[in-house]
Amino acid sequence: MQRIIKFRGLTANGDMVYGYLVPDLPDSTVYYKEYSQRICWYEGQAHHNIPVKNGTVGEYTGLKDKNGVGIYEGDIVRVGGGDVTTCKWSVYQAGFNLIGLTTYAVGFTHYGENKQEVIGNIYENKELLDD
Repeated sequence: MQRIIKFRGLTANGDMVYGYLVPDLPDSTVYYKEYSQRICWYEGQAHHNIPVKNGTVGEYTGLKDKNGVGIYEGDIVRVGGGDVTTCKWSVYQAGFNLIGLTTYAVGFTHYGENKQEVIGNIYENKELLDD
């Protein structure tokens, strides 16, 4: 099965948008240094694109949580035992992993299928990481 490649990012208005990722043209806008990438998507026949804030882009893992919500890099996820972790790309593991707040890493399948629940993301819900 082939993994779906898509991204999400935070706009200047604070909205999270989903689609494919493209670089913006260098210095194409006055805020290029802060918004140098765009998320693009189609609605019917219309093509949309919007600049997204650097550092807020996350890739879709190809996995869904127990509620059917897609899990993206940067998501805050509650796993089987109630632990809250974040989703990050791990070069060592060559894939997406849940990176614990105490710096341990576990694969998505460690707790078994459908045990994870997305409860927010590190860009919009930083207060969930305060514990």
